[in-house]
Amino acid sequence: MTTHLAVERAGRGIRITAVAPGTTGTTGTERIARLREEPAGPEYLEAIEKLHPVSRLGDPAEVAAAVLLPASGDASFVTGVVLPVDGGYSAQRRDR
Repeated sequence: MTTHLAVERAGRGIRITAVAPGTTGTTGTERIARLREEPAGPEYLEAIEKLHPVSRLGDPAEVAAAVLLPASGDASFVTGVVLPVDGGYSAQRRDR
């Protein structure tokens, strides 16, 4: 949908982008918050963190910054993309 709309609206000066956030380690995320309190939860979270090339979960402020970038004039030539904000998780090969 992102690419279709971007091509369809580009001639009108409308840019379409999407942000695809990964797992964030905020207490605002109910399931992540509960994991911290469950038996073996901290170990499980550590294992999830290690799945990310940056070795940690994201922060909501990092996702917010990624949302603001396409809206800024600094990204005026960017359209039709999905920006993964996932600490490199989606960039990894899946067959390892």
